[in-house]
Amino acid sequence: MQKIQLYIQGQRVDLFDDESVVLTQTIQNVKDVQKVFTDYSKSFSLPATKENNKIFRHYYNNSITNGFDGRKRVSATLELNHLKFKKGKIKLEGVDLKNNVPSSYKVRFTGNTVTLKDLLGEDKLNALNSLDSINLVYDSSSIKTAFQDNPSTNDVIVPLITHTQRLTYNSHSSANDVGNLHYSGSGGGSNVHGVSWNDLKYALRLDRIIQAIEVKYGITFSNDFFSKLTFFNSSWHFLNKIDQKTGHQSNKFKLYFDKIRSIRIPWEAT
Repeated sequence: MQKIQLYIQGQRVDLFDDESVVLTQTIQNVKDVQKVFTDYSKSFSLPATKENNKIFRHYYNNSITNGFDGRKRVSATLELNHLKFKKGKIKLEGVDLKNNVPSSYKVRFTGNTVTLKDLLGEDKLNALNSLDSINLVYDSSSIKTAFQDNPSTNDVIVPLITHTQRLTYNSHSSANDVGNLHYSGSGGGSNVHGVSWNDLKYALRLDRIIQAIEVKYGITFSNDFFSKLTFFNSSWHFLNKIDQKTGHQSNKFKLYFDKIRSIRIPWEAT
């Protein structure tokens, strides 16, 4: 007769004598990037014994500080007749109470294969330390330089995307109209059209972000996948955390078009 022993974070867990644990070995949906090959079990119950209450830090009592975090999976080991069978994670799904007294804990065992969702957690771009080498200065000169950089050879560019000002092209207007990209030399030859530098922001190549994720979390994405996405190498992440004008207003440059397919960037000190 086979008997199961369960250990959570190295501590043996008390089991119901008649509780069965059904372990399924399966291939998850490979089209879902969050899911990979893994083992999982149906939910099963553990008795709310003194030992189990200690392991789960009396999860049912919400007045306890630094208690058990039910949102996270914790390491676990399944044994068959005291021989190691599977290593994986245990997820606490809930507690059953009877007369306001804990009766049992409902848990689920999953294989030790890590999904991207578990690995990345709630991390944001600022967690990618390898991107710290990209130092961006937000001023008119730096924005102008990045705007003129070749996108095929630079990981950081400034696209013609504004965060506030709506851009237009009106060849019939010579009024001082920031946002009209048609060149107008009226008014003594001064440029009265264009977009202000502080309405533009940087963009970071997506492939650079993927590389930073690989470095941070020690994983490798197959190039076969990304090479099939013909648009990927020319895709960018617009760095637009704040959708309002930032930076100092002096030394603006204005960008305008004198022909639909040519761009002129004169310097305009203000």
